[in-house]
Amino acid sequence: MAIEKIHIEKFLELAKQHPVLDVRSPGEFKHAHIPGAYSLPLFTDEERKIVGTAYKQQSREQAIKIGLDFFGVKMRKMVEEVESVVSQQSADDKGGPGLQTANCILVYCWRGGMRSAGVAWLLDLYGFKVYTLLGGYKKFRNNVLDTFKLPFQFRILGGYTGSGKTELLKT
Repeated sequence: MAIEKIHIEKFLELAKQHPVLDVRSPGEFKHAHIPGAYSLPLFTDEERKIVGTAYKQQSREQAIKIGLDFFGVKMRKMVEEVESVVSQQSADDKGGPGLQTANCILVYCWRGGMRSAGVAWLLDLYGFKVYTLLGGYKKFRNNVLDTFKLPFQFRILGGYTGSGKTELLKT
């Protein structure tokens, strides 16, 4: 199966039915993540720091080699963890409507780059149908911020005195 890079709109639509894996570091996930996403970090916080430093101070290729040292020993555990996530979601859904591909996985990292590509490659190799988010979490965050630019209509309903309408309107 080929890995598909998809835009935020399709990613969020598929996320309603399929597991979403955040492969950023635990610290990044803790700071913020797509609601409902599972944390499947490619690197620990310290490993991410080491790889990032090598990328900036040495070269992209050196950073990849260091990253492979960290990633290689985790591959089997990551596949087994994804199997567990898919199995759990399938059990929760009980094969309900809309579950078109039981082994479909959505993956993202910070910018939709090397971390998500590496994990997507592994999961694709194993046999999962993998989609990655173009632009990564950064694109999701900007998409959310863009919704605040849209006009909203609010209607406050409450037929009872003391329901807090006035306080809400003042706020």
